[in-house]
Amino acid sequence: LTATAGAGFTFSGWSGDATGTTNPLTVTMNGNKNITATFTATPPTTYTLTTATVGTGTVTKNPNMATYASGSTVALTATAGAGYTFTGWSGDATGTANPLSVTMNGNKNITATFTATTPTTYTLTVNTLGTGSVTKNPNAASYASGSNVVLTAAPGAGFTFTGWSGSATGTTNPLTVAMTANKTITATFTAISGAQQLTGYILVNASTGADIQPLASGATLNLNSLPTRSLNVRATTSPVTVGSVVFALSGAQTQNQTETTAPYALFGDNGAGTYNPWTPVVGNYTLTARPYTGGGGSGTAGTPLTITFSVTNAAARVAAATTSSSAAQAPAEAYPNPSPNGHYRLLLPTDFQGEVRYRLISVLGATLASGTLPAGARTAELDFAHPLSGTSLSYLLLEDGRHVVQLKLLRQ
Repeated sequence: LTATAGAGFTFSGWSGDATGTTNPLTVTMNGNKNITATFTATPPTTYTLTTATVGTGTVTKNPNMATYASGSTVALTATAGAGYTFTGWSGDATGTANPLSVTMNGNKNITATFTATTPTTYTLTVNTLGTGSVTKNPNAASYASGSNVVLTAAPGAGFTFTGWSGSATGTTNPLTVAMTANKTITATFTAISGAQQLTGYILVNASTGADIQPLASGATLNLNSLPTRSLNVRATTSPVTVGSVVFALSGAQTQNQTETTAPYALFGDNGAGTYNPWTPVVGNYTLTARPYTGGGGSGTAGTPLTITFSVTNAAARVAAATTSSSAAQAPAEAYPNPSPNGHYRLLLPTDFQGEVRYRLISVLGATLASGTLPAGARTAELDFAHPLSGTSLSYLLLEDGRHVVQLKLLRQ
């Protein structure tokens, strides 16, 4: 018997009434015989290697061929795309080895997985001490790890930049900050010794030249509670005499004024010590004044002061609406005045109704104390010993929502 294998197969032996692999096979016919020839598929001598990716990235094969000889080795290298990282192999290979060595002992399918990376970002918080500003370039809410931000400190008028603190030190300006973590940096601006400053405003009676009250930010001027409607506003400076003061009033009325000689008044004076009169209209105002070392707004600019205030005619409107009462409002009183210890007893006007608010103001317009008095009270005792320490003159404003009363408080 002769066994002849077909394509892709090989003769692997006899079975039944004959065994072995002898081919041809001689059979002695000493009986009925059943003999089977077995043919086995021949393993191929080359294999394929197929690669795939999940996510953004590429896989290179070295060598890069369509098929590989059995037992040969191929190196696979995974390269992640921007914003991704290689995280492992799957299919006919596992693990994270990169490059990966593959032995070709069969057809293989291998997948490289790339995972999106969350970029690390950091915040940069900038604070200031003193008058000045800091700009960030670029100016963003957060910054990629390793990026750079340039901080530039710009001092305000009358101040100088004196250094960084917090997550940065020194006086380098501009400052380059490497964003390797969340950072908080403070720029310190220090007042220049002897620099000129606008320190406050005083409302004055233009008819008599007398001071009426400090004009602080947030103040409300009730025309019917003031001693006159012929007004002006004087600026106070440090030092007392400066080269000039430039005013800018906006709001219900506008006024721009440059004063080279004292008194530095928003609406000027006649040159002989008499203020020019201003009768304000009802509404809201913003006032800014800045001192200069030279006359006429020239030279070096000093530190300005900006306040907002409003003008009302509230008492006149109340009087028009109240026809059942003709009694004149009783004045408020404070005694002893002057006080030796800052303790005052108040007698409130009988026309005051409801809760009464009070505010103690310095001659420079700063609020020293504030609070409320019980509704319906006709007398009250207030202790201003601490806020009036070292102060001989202040003003007390009393308001009940309809009336405003001002008292000048003296301390011995």
